[in-house]
Amino acid sequence: GLGAGAHSFDGTHRWANVVSPEDYSQRLAQGELPVVDFRALPVQEQVEEFFFLGLRQTEGVDLQVARERWGTQEIQPWEGVIADLLREGRLLRRAERIVMPESAYLISNEIFQEFLVA
Repeated sequence: GLGAGAHSFDGTHRWANVVSPEDYSQRLAQGELPVVDFRALPVQEQVEEFFFLGLRQTEGVDLQVARERWGTQEIQPWEGVIADLLREGRLLRRAERIVMPESAYLISNEIFQEFLVA
């Protein structure tokens, strides 16, 4: 993410920029990164972030990409959550992709939360 207070995730790491715009600008002017928190995520958190962030996008989450990146074993704990959400109509499946229907946008935080507790 760009800007003061921005958070980023690259698939394996999560980091945050300093919150103060002045500190952010000063660090950049000094040739420093404005990062204040950088950490490698364990696999479970990587998968959670993948689902949580992917479902915020209109194209949703590609389950095949998840299986290729982390393996079927690591994705398996979320299969039940996905099945329940599909059955309830809170997610839609398009081949190997799951997406949130527009009718679920107002309850999106509830859906995202399902992937944080798997």
